[in-house]
Amino acid sequence: PFSKVLTMSCEVQERGVLHVSIFSAAGVKIAELHNTMVDAGPFVIQWNGNDGSGNKVASGRYIYRFILNGITRTGNINIIE
Repeated sequence: PFSKVLTMSCEVQERGVLHVSIFSAAGVKIAELHNTMVDAGPFVIQWNGNDGSGNKVASGRYIYRFILNGITRTGNINIIE
């Protein structure tokens, strides 16, 4: 759980366009955090808990999704205010 800023990291295995998005528990996209080319190596991104319009999201469960070169990884985020 987090209440201020969430830092997510991963190891990128090969160069490609990395898409990082946040979804509500119902599956509605609420923020796109990254959508550009990255090189292989460590990658770190932060999410401040805002939606795509800059509004703070409510407490609850959210889903993050990383997509790189056709490979998708997802996980859960719990926001506690």
